[in-house]
Amino acid sequence: MKLARAILFVKDIDRMTAFYRDTLGLAELHREPGWVELDGLALHAIPAHIDVTVGPVREGTPIKLVFASDDAETAGDRVDPEGNVFQIVVGSRA
Repeated sequence: MKLARAILFVKDIDRMTAFYRDTLGLAELHREPGWVELDGLALHAIPAHIDVTVGPVREGTPIKLVFASDDAETAGDRVDPEGNVFQIVVGSRA
């Protein structure tokens, strides 16, 4: 068995897509209303009627996404626009 993808539930799907696609360089594979598939990561829109707090409060989650890069300058822990913690490691091993 192998992991097909991770899914992030997001409030602002366009902003989050731009971040993971344009800032981190994940290829956009498929898009439909409320759903965007990137290379290894999918974004699922949180319905507008659900009240969520957006921001660094998500830093307390036990989940962290890890991305590999050959660029040592980008390595380190980061927070995406909605407060989800992720890490960039140098090399191909996450």
